[in-house]
Amino acid sequence: MKDEKSNSPIAGSQDAAEHRQTEETLRKSEEHFRLLIERAPIGLAIIRGVDGAVEFSNDRFTQLFGYTSIDIPNIRDWWLFAYPEENYRQWVMDAWNAAVSRAAQNGTDIEGQQVNITCKNGAVRVVEISGISIGENFLVTFTDITERKRVEQELHEKQALLLEAQHIAHVSNWWHDLISGEVYWSDEFFGILGIDPQKPTTELALPLIHPDDLPVLLKAMAESTDGKVEHEHEFRIFRPDGEIRWIHNRWMALYDKDGKEIKRVGTHQDVTERKQAEEISRRMMERWSTIYRAGEEISASLDIEQVFQAVYRAVGQVMPCEDFLISMYDEDRNLMWGDYIIENGVRVASNPYQVDVGNKIAPNPYPATLGLGGFIVKTGQSVLLNSPQQIATSGINFVSYGSGPVTSSVLAVPLHLKDRIIGIVSAQSYSQDAYTSDDREMLAMLASHAAIAIDNAMLFEKAQSEIKERMQAEEKIRVSQEQLHAVIEGSRLGFSDWNIKTGVIQRNERWAEMLGFNLQEVESSFMQWGDLIHPDDRVSAMRALQDHLDGKTPIHRDEYRLRAKDGSYRWILDQGTIIEYDAQGQPSRMTATHTDITERKQAEEKVRQLNTELENRVEERTRELREAQAQLVRHEKLAVLGQMASSIGHELRNPLGVINSAVYYLKLVQPNADEKIRQYLGIIEQEVHTSEKIITDLLDFARIKSVDRVAVSVSELIHQTLARFPAPASVEVTVEIPNDLPQVYVDPRQIIQVLGNITLNACQAMTSPDGGALPDSNAGGQKCGFLSLHTCAQDDMINIVITDSGVGIPAENLNKIFEPLFTTKTRGVGLGLPVSQKLIQVNGGRIEVQSEAGKGSSFSVFLPIEKESK
Repeated sequence: MKDEKSNSPIAGSQDAAEHRQTEETLRKSEEHFRLLIERAPIGLAIIRGVDGAVEFSNDRFTQLFGYTSIDIPNIRDWWLFAYPEENYRQWVMDAWNAAVSRAAQNGTDIEGQQVNITCKNGAVRVVEISGISIGENFLVTFTDITERKRVEQELHEKQALLLEAQHIAHVSNWWHDLISGEVYWSDEFFGILGIDPQKPTTELALPLIHPDDLPVLLKAMAESTDGKVEHEHEFRIFRPDGEIRWIHNRWMALYDKDGKEIKRVGTHQDVTERKQAEEISRRMMERWSTIYRAGEEISASLDIEQVFQAVYRAVGQVMPCEDFLISMYDEDRNLMWGDYIIENGVRVASNPYQVDVGNKIAPNPYPATLGLGGFIVKTGQSVLLNSPQQIATSGINFVSYGSGPVTSSVLAVPLHLKDRIIGIVSAQSYSQDAYTSDDREMLAMLASHAAIAIDNAMLFEKAQSEIKERMQAEEKIRVSQEQLHAVIEGSRLGFSDWNIKTGVIQRNERWAEMLGFNLQEVESSFMQWGDLIHPDDRVSAMRALQDHLDGKTPIHRDEYRLRAKDGSYRWILDQGTIIEYDAQGQPSRMTATHTDITERKQAEEKVRQLNTELENRVEERTRELREAQAQLVRHEKLAVLGQMASSIGHELRNPLGVINSAVYYLKLVQPNADEKIRQYLGIIEQEVHTSEKIITDLLDFARIKSVDRVAVSVSELIHQTLARFPAPASVEVTVEIPNDLPQVYVDPRQIIQVLGNITLNACQAMTSPDGGALPDSNAGGQKCGFLSLHTCAQDDMINIVITDSGVGIPAENLNKIFEPLFTTKTRGVGLGLPVSQKLIQVNGGRIEVQSEAGKGSSFSVFLPIEKESK
């Protein structure tokens, strides 16, 4: 019998509705799946397994590669486009087919592989391809990992560069695990030590460390870090080959959450070249300074023998010099004179005709065609020979003051005076390779000074001789003016004869020639001479002349600039004396010689320029060193402070107390002392107070006293501070303290000291140009600054802000003000703010500062709120 329900119209209608609902649900599910595939963040493609046709590729696939289903109807077309290089394409195809086979055999997904895919626009992307089987078809995923690969490659390159940089800079890294005791050194450190890489241990390095540096290094590494993070020091090592190297060790301490040091991480850098460069720079600075000072001494002398001695002393200070020679050249007679000869440090006695050299009698003078002097006079070249072989093969006939039998190195330069050679200077050593090109440059510089000085001395000696003869034969001079004129003109010195009473000055032609004039163009007046003097030299020149006229100087000698006809200035050496006095004993006539020393001045300027250039080069090379040296000096000072502070505090305070008591007693027994005594007693009291503060700062910094923290109001702290450290009358003070502020939990005495230090610094910044001591009074009653103290609650702290309108702190100093011993004041030791910072820290607070040069400073002192007041 048929089922009545199945055949009923109502039942059929219900089945149809359920069928439609199922179809709609299936349609929506397919739509959701289609949207999920199309909008997936990775490229997707469905490959038909039968023929390799690409049935579907989503939007992300097209975005990545630029290909659509039309471009790549099947996988063979895809391979052709995506992998244009034949060998690479074959490798990808083989790898993909092998992966598909393994997945089919094992019943797993198709394992991923990384390939380089060429996009439609020619770009290449690194992609990870994987897939899953869907019946006979495959769903293939394409994940773009190009950026990840680029980052990995960049990281790899940077790591390689880091290793290369460490090798180039001779820098190695290390760490020491304090818990496990494990030690690590990079390979570069083994290279620095000169040993083969092996398991690193502390004991491995200790025998290589210089014995003078080992105790300090061990102490530094063994001492507690006390919360400090960065540490550094330098030490020397002995490499197995005997070479000494300098190592700069820099490291950081790492701590666990409980503040316990657990690890040290650092670097070792071979700084031997830097140390050697510093030493070379220091020696060069000393040598050039010696040359510069010698040049000044040489230029200041008018005695030829003194000039010779000064040159010899300077040479002996900067280079080896067992034998030394200065020979003068007489161009007219073509002769050389051995004027100053040193053999093995001893001056050789000479006469005008012969000299005893090495137990033999050599001619003096000798022909300028012979020997070392003849070679230099002829060629104008300097000579630098550093071995007996070079001396023997130089082509120079070393006779008559050339070189002795034990001479191994010779350095000689000409004495140049303008465009002519007036002699030679030679240094000789018994050692090979004794001289360098720097030595030659230094000797040439000395020779340029010496040539001018010798010429000046000769001219001055000749002029002085002529003046003396003129004074001794005054009557003859009066009747033979023409002869006198010829003698003066022949001297090649500018000459002046000044009638002090009339102001008329008679000059010779040479005086005018030095300035480019002829004698007819020069006025015979004292006023014109004054007008020609350079404005910057006029006051000093007039003062020097007046000093001689007043009898303060026996001989008038001055150097100044005179304006030449072409507008340039020439340096003149003016030397003269009074030769006549009137009946009242007043000067009435004065004669003087005038020498053009412009070339000498230019040579001096060249020395100064060379010195400045050297200083700049040294500064450039040691720029990084300065900060390290400054930090090292501060560390050393702190170490010394820690050792001496407690011992000197008692020793110094006792005498200071006695001095203070003595001042008090003097004031007591001399109530009516005059103003000067009271002033000096006040100065003593002030200096004693300053000294006691320095001692207190030293002691406070060396050891922070025990903290006695109590609950105290901020208002009480501020008002006690202002009472103990009152601002000068010239500073306007404002205080803002809210009434509802909670109490702070601190040591009042220590916090008052901190606030006092900051307030005192603020007042000094507003009342003293250099931030030094405060003035005693307010001059004129004018306000010179404004000081404000205001407070507010901030989180669980009270913030006391002290603001001033003072000179401010330069940006380059702002990060140094809490460093011990750093100060820009003319007085003080730079411990006030470091002590204040330590005191605030032990009280659970902190200090912050904001400042700008010329616009004042603002210090924020944060103090913890007393718990019960919260």
